[in-house]
Amino acid sequence: MDENKLGSIYNNIVQTVIKTIPEEWEEVYVNGEITEDVRTAFFYYYPEKGRMPVHSHNISNIFEIEKEDCKI
Repeated sequence: MDENKLGSIYNNIVQTVIKTIPEEWEEVYVNGEITEDVRTAFFYYYPEKGRMPVHSHNISNIFEIEKEDCKI
């Protein structure tokens, strides 16, 4: 894969993660996997107030947001 295409993919991931987090945050750790058959991604973020990390799949439950609005 060429660097421009890879850079575009990374940029899309970053923008999606930023839009998905519904509060101020300090750190984000993204895990993604792309193979011929599987594409999956999730992330953890640390809220600005230093609480425990939040898993991306738990955002909809914690903030009472529709799951469709939280997909990356």
